Amino acid sequence: MFAKCGSLKESREVFDDCRWKDVLFWNSMIVAYSQSGHPREAIELFKSMGSSSPPVEPNAITYTTVLAACSAVEALEQGKEVHRQMVDAGFQFDAAAENSLVNMYAKCGSITEAREVFDGMKQRTVVSWTGIISAYVRKGHPREALDLYRKMGSEGVEPNGITFASVLSACSSLGALEEGKAVHAQMKAAGYKPDLAVANALVSLYGKCGSVDSARKVFDRMKIRNVVSWTAMISSYAHHRHSEEAIQLYKAMDVAPNAVTLASVLSACASLGNAEEGRAVHEKLASTTTGLATDEVLQNALLNMYAKCGDGDAARKIFDAMAVRDTMSWSTLIAAYTQHGRGGEAVEMCRSMELEGVQASSFIYGTVLTACSQAGLLESARHYFGCLTRDCGAPAKLEDYVCMATVLGRAGRLAEAEELLAVMPFEAEFVAWMGLLAACKAHNDVERGARVAEVLFRLEPLNEAPYVLLSNIYVAAGRQEEAARVRRKMGDVIAAAGSGESIIVS
Repeated sequence: MFAKCGSLKESREVFDDCRWKDVLFWNSMIVAYSQSGHPREAIELFKSMGSSSPPVEPNAITYTTVLAACSAVEALEQGKEVHRQMVDAGFQFDAAAENSLVNMYAKCGSITEAREVFDGMKQRTVVSWTGIISAYVRKGHPREALDLYRKMGSEGVEPNGITFASVLSACSSLGALEEGKAVHAQMKAAGYKPDLAVANALVSLYGKCGSVDSARKVFDRMKIRNVVSWTAMISSYAHHRHSEEAIQLYKAMDVAPNAVTLASVLSACASLGNAEEGRAVHEKLASTTTGLATDEVLQNALLNMYAKCGDGDAARKIFDAMAVRDTMSWSTLIAAYTQHGRGGEAVEMCRSMELEGVQASSFIYGTVLTACSQAGLLESARHYFGCLTRDCGAPAKLEDYVCMATVLGRAGRLAEAEELLAVMPFEAEFVAWMGLLAACKAHNDVERGARVAEVLFRLEPLNEAPYVLLSNIYVAAGRQEEAARVRRKMGDVIAAAGSGESIIVS
């Protein structure tokens, strides 16, 4: 009754002025609040029922309505109190009330209590099954959701559209393409025609699982598409490196994109190195009044796009304008500077990051170590290598040790470089020792060069590069006989292996 009056304020005045109120009257006002988007007011009004004069006992409609209101605002403790009140009052739970309890606990994040209510139900309808399945999906338990879906089928309960959408979402989360296909086949066999939500879930499933052509088939058959549909398809293309298709589909959109759409398109532009298309997206963002231009995800996507396209200055402008910078923001710009040979700037960015109290990742330290190698910054390299081996949760990788050895070698610290390669918790590969051999040549360390070359001969006896480099080291030192001996050894090894004549020209 009150829900149809149009004015909640006037309805409440009428309600308050009425001296005698039965349960129907209370329900009308509680329902009015709940259906008009005022769940907290519905809960507060329900609380006052018990203290009314004369007292009024809630009925099934009262309880299911106030449980829905608790669900809407995730008021778990108040929902629990309603449940206790129902039990204390000796309420005879029917399927609707139990479904409301399952939904309330699920929406409030208490999956354990939702499952307890579900398991205790004498009669489970499709609403019951769908409620608990959806709850497991929302809480990040897709495997349990699929197990329940199978059990639902074994009990002969037919799923509805919401069930299908939830189960397909579970399959997407697991990357379970075959199980998702089986659900799709079941829908077809039952003659179920997907609604918008289910069709979107199918596009997302096939796209996330790498079956992009199947995703596009579902997308093309959709008579109605919303921004979720377009975004799911564009994201699928971008994620699986179909970057051109992602950009072309974006241009064909007939609805306004959201932040996820634009972030996916910018990712596609970054993959292609297509700064022109990326700038067009940026210009569109700058001209909107929707607040998207300041979205943190989009700003990081813009930063990444300009960085990958080689426009470090534009990337820096985006970075400087960001109100909030996370670790990804810093790592993207540091990596961009490093990739494009601006090692000194990369190191300065890392120092600024540390001053701002941002916790660097092992990726950032590894990247800035490479930057130090490029710029020949030995002491900075020592510092960041120490950070990698001491301060990061993940241990330093092989490439980090090799990079540090390279810095030491270029700086003429050949003994330290050799020792690092020998004692590091990985077996140094051919490339690492070749880097040290090149450093020996650059710094005229003949004896160490001969020792390093012997390691290389054992690793790859048929590779001519270390023979040539060692020979050149001897030549530069005026030791022609040793140089000739190395060349003869190279020829003998290759001949013995049946490789034919040496390709090295004297």
